[in-house]
Amino acid sequence: MSAEFALPKLNRIHIAWEDALLKPTSETDLEFTLPADVDRIFEALEASGKNKVALYVHGGLVSGESEFGKLPFHKNPENKILFDALNEKMVYPIYFVWETGVKESLKSVAKDWGDELAEEPILFLKERMAGVIQTFLFKRILKYLPKIVTNKARIVGQGLTGSPELPEIQEAEIEKNKDHLSFYEPASVHYDDFDEQDQQAFLEKLSDDQEFMDYLRELGGAGGMGLAPHPDIEALNAGAGELMGMIREDVEGVTGTAQASLVERPGTGLVGVVVLEKIGKFLGQLALAVGMRFAKKENHGVAATITEEFLRLVKLNRLGILIWEQMKQNAREAYLSNSVNGIPHGGYYLLQKLAEYLEAHPETEVSLIGHSAGSIHLSHLVATADTLFGQSSSEFVRNFKFNNLIFLAPAVNFETFQDAVNHKQRFKRFHIFTMRESDELHASLLAGFSKKEKVDEFLRAVYPCSLLYAVSGLAEAKDKGDVPILGLARHLDRTIYHGSDILVRNTQGSIEAWPAMINWSHNLVLHGMQDDEIEKQAAAGRFSASLRHGDFDNEPWTALSVASLL
Repeated sequence: MSAEFALPKLNRIHIAWEDALLKPTSETDLEFTLPADVDRIFEALEASGKNKVALYVHGGLVSGESEFGKLPFHKNPENKILFDALNEKMVYPIYFVWETGVKESLKSVAKDWGDELAEEPILFLKERMAGVIQTFLFKRILKYLPKIVTNKARIVGQGLTGSPELPEIQEAEIEKNKDHLSFYEPASVHYDDFDEQDQQAFLEKLSDDQEFMDYLRELGGAGGMGLAPHPDIEALNAGAGELMGMIREDVEGVTGTAQASLVERPGTGLVGVVVLEKIGKFLGQLALAVGMRFAKKENHGVAATITEEFLRLVKLNRLGILIWEQMKQNAREAYLSNSVNGIPHGGYYLLQKLAEYLEAHPETEVSLIGHSAGSIHLSHLVATADTLFGQSSSEFVRNFKFNNLIFLAPAVNFETFQDAVNHKQRFKRFHIFTMRESDELHASLLAGFSKKEKVDEFLRAVYPCSLLYAVSGLAEAKDKGDVPILGLARHLDRTIYHGSDILVRNTQGSIEAWPAMINWSHNLVLHGMQDDEIEKQAAAGRFSASLRHGDFDNEPWTALSVASLL
């Protein structure tokens, strides 16, 4: 693959990240597109003689400039795989390049997180996650909380004659199998509601652990005043600052008559008891949050759910939310109909020019392809196109349908996807390429992060899930885990995810009714497929060998399948 490949200017529309406008920039490596550049793209399309067009929108956390220490998106040689596959099928590719706005969106929190945040935000977030979940505090939570969660599990129908009993899960088994603690099929197990007794049982487990209480005393320091030097202090201060602030205030507040009023548990020491009691609310919230996600069947496995809820309670997920919300805002703004000082928004102007082109060239077929957060972009595009095309004086344009809407590992939530569902008359066929549940659960977001085998093994065990799981569990909402995401197999499966929410029922029902073509990626080694069988399926538009979220836009078999659909 040529390291010098760059998307030609006549095949890309690059919009400004901060406002999604088509406007000039003084930064030479960005090369934002101007309205006149879009006009030239359609002139080149006409000159090419091609009657098939593919509009491709890349995912989020992808920069148009090299702010992540990588090549700018439009100069990334990996783009050549799908680009060439489309060209070979006589399809004219138009790549929509959009910015995530990461640097600018982080300015508001840079003072809290440090200068390195703006340089490598995703690396920064992974470092903080990895640091916090390696602390003794988290490891002790991970030791006791899974036992309480699994003890609340019941086989569906238990209580009837002959119903199976759940096996007793030992702490040693939990310690050994952090990455697959859900030993039972979700459809066959339910969990009782969690209450204050479960919360108290968890706190009692911790308070009876002498090593843990000694640890809390170490954090408190001599006399309980301030936080003493400890290997965990740096990681907790950096990644769980609000929690540590709470502990510091509680420990330093234990003076005079307040101390005398406390009843010290035998052998634990004053500071340990005070800290445990004072952060009991935090730990109790954690126990209830994890437990209720299991009771509602909204868990991501025991270890991953504990990790997500722990990171949520210490507010470490707020950085992910900030970045994710900024991206979603950028995707929405691309399709605003208003101009700013005469400069149009990129997505809306593209659709205006496309409508004009279709009126003059009614033989043209157009397909939409979006990877990851690109599915958010395209959901807004479909809704905007329906309104804009419906206002055309041309009967052909008013009734125009996109040939294909193709999502690759889509990161769009069910709510935003309604923009496509509510305007499904605008596309003929809908395809999803994504991973099976078993693969998604083991495409660890933190895999290989530390470069140390033992540390990586632990990180994979406590958060074995993929980026889409992290988006669902951490980045989509401040107070809720397991927000339904279109690319997650669990949310497409009624037997696993059957929320009473009308949004869930409507989305799942719509996909079944169209029907949507869902193409699950294959593990070539596991499935033992032969090349001729793979080629046959890819030629039919039905094959992907992507086993990582980031591979769907550059894996050769996926590219061939997508191009074959057009």
